[in-house]
Amino acid sequence: MSSSRHIRETARWSIVPLRSSGVFAVGALLLVGLSGSGGIAHAQKSLPCDPTGEWLEQWQIKEGEAAGEGRLESFSRRRPALEPLATTLGASPAGPETGGPVALAGTAPGTEALGEQRVLVSLVNFTNDPSTPLLRADVDDAVFNLSNPDSVASYVLEASYGKAWLSGSVNDWVSASYADASCLISGESSTQRLIDELDPTIDFSTVDRWIVVIPQNPNCGFAGVSSLGKWTFDSDEGVVNLSRIVINGTLTPSLLTHELGHSLVGLQHSADLECGAVPNGTSCSELKKLDRYDVMGSGTGHFTPSSKYALGWLDGEIVDVTGAGGVFLLEPYETGGTGTKALRIPVPWPNDRYRETRNYYVSYRRPLGLDAAYPELATDGAMLHEDSIFFSDYYDNVTGVSRLIDAKPQATSVSVPQDADSADVLLEIGQTFVDSVHGITIGTLSVSGGMLEVSVTIDQYCGNGVVDTAIGEICDGTDLGSATCASIGFTSGTLGCATSCKRFDTASCGPAQCGPNDSYDAASQLCHASILSTGPVHMSVYRNAPDFTSARASSFATLLTESRGGTNINQSFSGVRTIMHRSLIPFDTSPLPDGVTLVSASLDLTHDVFWDPVVNTHPDLGDQLVLVQTSDPDPFVRDRTDYGAFTPFDSPVEGAPRFDLGDSYVAGGAISFPLNAAGLSWIDDTGTTRLGLRWGYDVDDIEVSVDAVTASIAIVPRDAPSLGPRLNVTYLPLPEPGIGMSLVLGVGVLVGLARRQRP
Repeated sequence: MSSSRHIRETARWSIVPLRSSGVFAVGALLLVGLSGSGGIAHAQKSLPCDPTGEWLEQWQIKEGEAAGEGRLESFSRRRPALEPLATTLGASPAGPETGGPVALAGTAPGTEALGEQRVLVSLVNFTNDPSTPLLRADVDDAVFNLSNPDSVASYVLEASYGKAWLSGSVNDWVSASYADASCLISGESSTQRLIDELDPTIDFSTVDRWIVVIPQNPNCGFAGVSSLGKWTFDSDEGVVNLSRIVINGTLTPSLLTHELGHSLVGLQHSADLECGAVPNGTSCSELKKLDRYDVMGSGTGHFTPSSKYALGWLDGEIVDVTGAGGVFLLEPYETGGTGTKALRIPVPWPNDRYRETRNYYVSYRRPLGLDAAYPELATDGAMLHEDSIFFSDYYDNVTGVSRLIDAKPQATSVSVPQDADSADVLLEIGQTFVDSVHGITIGTLSVSGGMLEVSVTIDQYCGNGVVDTAIGEICDGTDLGSATCASIGFTSGTLGCATSCKRFDTASCGPAQCGPNDSYDAASQLCHASILSTGPVHMSVYRNAPDFTSARASSFATLLTESRGGTNINQSFSGVRTIMHRSLIPFDTSPLPDGVTLVSASLDLTHDVFWDPVVNTHPDLGDQLVLVQTSDPDPFVRDRTDYGAFTPFDSPVEGAPRFDLGDSYVAGGAISFPLNAAGLSWIDDTGTTRLGLRWGYDVDDIEVSVDAVTASIAIVPRDAPSLGPRLNVTYLPLPEPGIGMSLVLGVGVLVGLARRQRP
């Protein structure tokens, strides 16, 4: 046994004493489905076993703790035609565009999944089913036993190249004091109730990842469900942050590892990109959870490069291809060491309204270790993936879907099923993969010293002097398209291009008619600013209280929600509870010209792609969204006390007509609040404009019946890329130097215009 392995095994048995009797706890590894609305909407995976023994994944959305179902949208995407696979290395695409790679989009990996992962496994039953179907020793073997090559601990240690490991223990069966026949445990608020139940015997401050194993419950509809990253809960030790996995009766290491991927940093499923008889084309389908080589797909192998990068497990081992490309050597993906394990090639295009592909990934997979189950990997070749991620400001704790590219596709049929086609995907030596739209060619050259030699040629990139619109450029060097200073709202001057090729350099332009980056409409002779909220992604806070009055009057939130703009009222679980949400939507409006005269403004949002409101069961006026002003002292950082930044509770000033959910809602449509005079006065051209949303039930003090889901809606909180929330402002242009304001405005134009308050 090596010293490093000995250290890991010793850490696995480090037990943290709990507060009573002989019960012990350590950290917990958790995974949960999509949370669409702050613990109210949960996307859960249903993993029934098909006749072949493979886990099939389906998604449903459960509202609160009730059994209402929705759907998680399944994505396909269309993109411009790409050149099909060339069969020899020397082949070139027909009519390629010129250019090279753009600056890499994306964020650096975090440290959440690095180092020791403190895991607590709790075996829990309820009064409706007090059975104990699993042995504690068997659960321990599946989770922690490094001598078991199939255990979760063994997977993490190998797949992370030793950068992460599990420590922890399994608590013996404990019986909760209440029934849970309807599978309330799957919800965030019911997890809080179970924490309250077990708090006397578990120190939750010692837990990173909490796995809860329950007896088989047919009403759960899933084999496993997990949080996307960590949730925040109240405990006897104070506020704790942990991820939570629920295993429904049947426990396998691969299921646990899959759920762990969700819980660590919000990994999404790994899909098979199906484009018919070509590797890419005009219409490709994303076959969910069908990457046969990845445990986040239908397999048991290593996480894909985009997932490992998000986990922090690929850092210096992943190389970004820049400029015109080059030739690279790849080590086998499964081996240790600090050599190059994967290439990342920037290639941006939108998949739909909410997601985009940002990169190709190239790796050298071999039938070693966790990948030993795939003998076809003995053939030398490059494995290709692309990512498909949510626009980064939309879901900050969700990585997006990794998609396997089939470099040697066949049209699937009865004789060639999808799984058989996916067993032959490698870009073998002498072959090339060509994306002619983005000017990218990937070729596999040879194997040298046990490493795969790969060439990457890129024609489109910032700095080649040509505007490559396919990669999002608006200018490049001296190529400005048709843009001039005058065309973007200045009176004169010479326009330049910024080094990013994504915006213009206006330093040499003359006096502006409008503020920086604002547009000028010559027809109306007005300026328009579209300001994206730069507040935190989690714009909502909520209070989970035993009664309506307590929830409404509280000055602090139950916990920081993952609702991303969701607003809800009166959910219940196992008795009377009120869950009341309030959303804070701040805007940095300081770039607006100081003292400018406003003509109009509107707050524009869009409904969440994963969520539609439930049926409104009350005919009163309470199912309306109300725009108010907040007093949040630090609007760009979410805090528990933000719940109390909405005052007064009764009859606050309203900044726009109410949005009637019952009469105005259109699935997937827009939500718009045209600001009235009060709302316009809240816009601060020298600082921050603090807008907020409350329910009419909250504002008007309307208590509704318990056990009734009365109204709920989730809103896209950030840019995705044009969905909002945005503050769209129209104002009069700035006067030219030497011209009096009265000459610019005119007496008639002044009527009805509102000026914002000065601080």
